[in-house]
Amino acid sequence: MMLMLKYMLLLGIAVFIIKEPLPDQPDSETGSVILVVDGINPQRGGSLSAGIFTQEFFPETGKAAYERYLSVEAAVMEIHFDEIPAGEYAAAVFHDLDNNRELRTNFLGLPREPIGFSRDARIRMGPPNYDDAYFIVRAGETVTLTITLR
Repeated sequence: MMLMLKYMLLLGIAVFIIKEPLPDQPDSETGSVILVVDGINPQRGGSLSAGIFTQEFFPETGKAAYERYLSVEAAVMEIHFDEIPAGEYAAAVFHDLDNNRELRTNFLGLPREPIGFSRDARIRMGPPNYDDAYFIVRAGETVTLTITLR
């Protein structure tokens, strides 16, 4: 009986040691971000350009860590970003009316196309401060943010 208990204990330890995680399990170090964009005028056509930025590059067009570019289809649209590494980010979305993938600005550098930022950060004599727009992505969680284009 004692020999059988030792055998079962050793077998249990061996199974525990060689067990590997299933390949279909999601990476536990990432989360998801959903941007709910409102204030879109679908009659104007164009596309939405959305970016998730690290502090270093916020909000420089073309320097987002993660980007999506979607045709405008409705007055409110959701943009999904999956497998975003846990950390701190800020988001920006603009309505690219002429589909040139660049934010048009006036001679002062102010946007001529509707734009919005995470946490409703506002433009005041230049782009918003990262501290006004940042949000945190936690492993295994989904962050949902509403961004209003203005």
